[in-house]
Amino acid sequence: MESTIPCRLSLVYNPASDRAVVLRRGPSRWTRMISWDLNADLFEFGQWLHGTVPANDCDITPNGKYISCYVSSHKKRKPYFWVSVSKPPYFSALSTWLISAQGGRCYFNSNNELNITPGIYPEEFSLMEGYNSGPLKVTSIYQDNVPKLKRNGWHFIVPVDYPSNYSLELLERLKPSPLNPNLILKCIKKTYQLTIHKKTLVLVDIVDIDWDKRGHLFGVSSTGNACRIIINDKHEININNIYNFNDMMPEDILPTNESLTW
Repeated sequence: MESTIPCRLSLVYNPASDRAVVLRRGPSRWTRMISWDLNADLFEFGQWLHGTVPANDCDITPNGKYISCYVSSHKKRKPYFWVSVSKPPYFSALSTWLISAQGGRCYFNSNNELNITPGIYPEEFSLMEGYNSGPLKVTSIYQDNVPKLKRNGWHFIVPVDYPSNYSLELLERLKPSPLNPNLILKCIKKTYQLTIHKKTLVLVDIVDIDWDKRGHLFGVSSTGNACRIIINDKHEININNIYNFNDMMPEDILPTNESLTW
């Protein structure tokens, strides 16, 4: 009998970019990378990876050219954890760094500056043999995700010290619309809400959401859909599903020649 459990979706986004990356998880130990052109709402379907790739620990460059991914492998042999840099929507690595547990948080300070949190054993952080860092200047300093969230325009409702000892998933934060300061996106204990002139609307089923460069809302849902969220003149929400990612199974996809060069 076919499973009716929807895939799990999350977003990797830099507000300076016209591209977002969708990470699709499912079956449970598989992740697929999908590139989302936010101007045309077109999708480019990329490679599958047998491992876990937490979106909160990934990042893309302001120009959308590179993505850095923290990978937790399900293999029973080393390496168990690493960070790779590739070109969306491909996991084929241009460069790879070995790290220890509790590391791997990635943050692009610019198109050619990347910081990677090294993990509980900093001495294990190293560039994997056979790779180079290309045009990237790479640092390895402890850093949680607070600076990345602030770069992306989020404001914390309760002030957060840095580095934070809190679970970022539980921190309450908000982000005003770039077009209308009275329209505010909030994240309250993993639940997204929209506040319009003191009226609060709960975004049911939306698991990840942001404003694009044009000030339009895009997101992914718990039902396996990429969607656009529209607010009409009556301050009512319409969720427009533009693609359903459920009907997919892992397959071998070769990288393009262009994706294998810096």
